[in-house]
Amino acid sequence: MLSKLFWLGLSRNTRTSLKILLEIPKSEGAEVFGNTVVSDGHTDADLATLTLEKLQEYMRSDNPDFYGLLNELIDRIENPVNISPPTPLQDAISVEERLEVVEHQVEELKPSNKVLYDIPIKPIQEKKPHGRPKGSKVVNGKLVFKK
Repeated sequence: MLSKLFWLGLSRNTRTSLKILLEIPKSEGAEVFGNTVVSDGHTDADLATLTLEKLQEYMRSDNPDFYGLLNELIDRIENPVNISPPTPLQDAISVEERLEVVEHQVEELKPSNKVLYDIPIKPIQEKKPHGRPKGSKVVNGKLVFKK
């Protein structure tokens, strides 16, 4: 069984990942005492749901060492490796065939002169200024500018 002390010793991101991956329930709220996290809300009963069988199923392993599997999973979470080996299909396709596919995809992405929608567009009209120009006044029905 996993202890609270071991659980709280893990980083927050690692605990969250383990919680999601292994479906560990959380039945309480977090407890903080004197600026120290005493509990993140996972009780002993919650942590007891993390069993050897659950780890073996997730890791697809028959290893009977609970902490060995748990440490391996923690290592995978904290140090992810994003290298994927080439699939046999990728090996079977020649470089020339790949270039043809890429060139075809590039041609599809180029802008075309096709009319997508036939919507009449109103021409934009210039706005006429409202009122009289600044610095002017109307005298005897005529517009007079101030000097």
